[in-house]
Amino acid sequence: MINAKTAAIDIARSERDALTQKAGAIQKAGKEAEENLQTRRTEHQGKTSQIEEYQGQRAGPQQDVQSAEKRYQVGIGFTTGDEMLISLSYRMHNNNSRSVITKPPLRVTKSKKQEHLDPRIGLKDRYSVVRSVSRAVVRFMGGTSWHFGHHRWDSNKCSNASNTSALITSVTATSMVLEKIPAENGMKKIHTPENAPRLFDLIKSKEARFAPTFYKALRDTLVAEDLDQANRVAYGATRWRVVTLAGRMFETPGTMSGGMDNPHRVRDSEDATRKLNQVMEEATQAESEFERLRRLGPGLDTALQKPGLGIETGKRSITGAERCVGDLWAQNKPNQGGLRRISVLDAGIESTVTELEQLSEKSGKIEQGIKVLERRILEIGGSRLLGQKFKVDGIRYEDSFDYATSTDAA
Repeated sequence: MINAKTAAIDIARSERDALTQKAGAIQKAGKEAEENLQTRRTEHQGKTSQIEEYQGQRAGPQQDVQSAEKRYQVGIGFTTGDEMLISLSYRMHNNNSRSVITKPPLRVTKSKKQEHLDPRIGLKDRYSVVRSVSRAVVRFMGGTSWHFGHHRWDSNKCSNASNTSALITSVTATSMVLEKIPAENGMKKIHTPENAPRLFDLIKSKEARFAPTFYKALRDTLVAEDLDQANRVAYGATRWRVVTLAGRMFETPGTMSGGMDNPHRVRDSEDATRKLNQVMEEATQAESEFERLRRLGPGLDTALQKPGLGIETGKRSITGAERCVGDLWAQNKPNQGGLRRISVLDAGIESTVTELEQLSEKSGKIEQGIKVLERRILEIGGSRLLGQKFKVDGIRYEDSFDYATSTDAA
C-alpha cells in the first residue's frame, strides 16, 4: 500500500514538473526574443543617427555648391555687364580715333612713301592719368620737317579732323614738326617746391631730339602725390601748374579741374580692367570650388547609400523580431487546461502524501506492536529457546573449527 502511494506521488510530480518546465521554456524564449528586439532597435537607432549625420554633411556641400554656382553666375554676369561695356567702349573709342588719325600716316611711313614721320612717343603707365589730363602728350606724332606738317594737315582735312595749326592737333593725336620748335633753355633741371618732380623730367624719350616736343607741351608742370601736396605746391610764393596722380589739374590762374574727358575714360578703363580681372579670377575660383564640391557629392551619396541599405535591412529585421515576440507571448498565455491539471496534480500529490504519512504512522505503530509481542514471546519461553539457540550456535562453531583443522592437516 505504501509503495503504491509513493509511486503515485512520483508520477504526479513528474507530470507537474514537465508542465512547469514547458511554461518556463516558453517564457525564457520570449525574454530572449525581447532582448534581441531591443538590440536590433538600438542598432537601427545608431544607423539612423549615422545617416542623419551624413545628410547634414551632404547638406553643407550642397549649400556650398549652390553658393559657389551663384557666385560664379554673378561673376559671369558682372563681367558681361557694365564693367565690360566701359572697357569695350573705351577700347572702341581709342581704336576708332587711332584708325582715323594715326593709322594712315603710320601706314604711309611703313610703306616708305612719307618721310620725316616718327612713331608715337609717350609716358609710363603709372602716369597715364597725369599724361592724359596734361592734354598734350596723349599721343604724339613727330616729324622732322615742315612737309610732314602739311601732309598731316591734308590728312586731317580728309578725315574731318578739326583745329589744325602749326601744332596740328586732331582728335587723339598731336603732330609736331621738330624743325619748327625753338630751342628751350627750360629743359634743364630746376628747383621745385618740396622737390616735386616735373612731368617733363619723368618722361623717358626714345630719342633726345624729341625732348623739345615734350617740353613745348608740358612746360614746368609738376606732379603731386595728392591734393594736399598739390595745394601747397600750386599756391605757394610762386604759382605752378600742378597735376596729381589722381588726375586733378591745378592751373596757374588758380583754377582746378578734373581734366578732360579722356583721363576719366582712362581711369574708368583701368578700374574696369582691374575689376574685370578681379571678377574673372573670383569666377575662376568659384568655378573650381563648384567643380570640387560637385565631385564631392557622389562620394557622399555613396556613403549615404550604405547606411540606407542597412536601415532598410534593420527595419525588416525589427519587424520579424516583433512578430516572433508576439508569437512567443501568444504561446506563453496561461493554458487553463494545463493550470487546472497542475492544480489537480498538486492536490492529488498533497492528498497522497497525507495518506502516505498516515500509512507510515500506522505502519510504525504496527511494527512497534510486533516488537512488543516478540519481547513477550521471549519472556514466556525464552530460557528454553535460548538454550536451543546456544546449542545450535555451538554445533555450528564446532563444524567450522573441524573444517578449518582438516584443511590445515591436508
